[in-house]
Amino acid sequence: AVNIASFGVFMTFSLLFAAFIWFVKWKQPECIVTGEEDGEITFVDCFHLSWTTFSTVGYGIIAPGLSITTDGHRCIALNIMMAVEAFVGVLFAGVTGALVYAKVARVQSTAPIAFSDPIVVRFGDGCREQRDDDDDDD
Repeated sequence: AVNIASFGVFMTFSLLFAAFIWFVKWKQPECIVTGEEDGEITFVDCFHLSWTTFSTVGYGIIAPGLSITTDGHRCIALNIMMAVEAFVGVLFAGVTGALVYAKVARVQSTAPIAFSDPIVVRFGDGCREQRDDDDDDD
């Protein structure tokens, strides 16, 4: 249940940030840099940029523009929003990891498992080896 809920929250955040990127695309299209010269930026591209930033994977074919890559245009709003999205993504990953750890720890604490201090290591066939317990060899 945690994985499905986490995925839903991930998709919700990604879509919300993608909507903001889509809005910036209409106001300042030069602030979103793609690998193509004449590429039209679609909502799918904005979503791709959003989940890439949110999951902190890194930029590939689409990235927020910098003043160097956009011929001097200022893309401050988009860059600040990308930094906020990356920060929220790191927080999301930490909280999700903590929740999964808590679930595993809770299951492990109630599991009927007994641990012992000594470690026994045996080479060979292990349990499949037949033993002769008779002491007739004397």
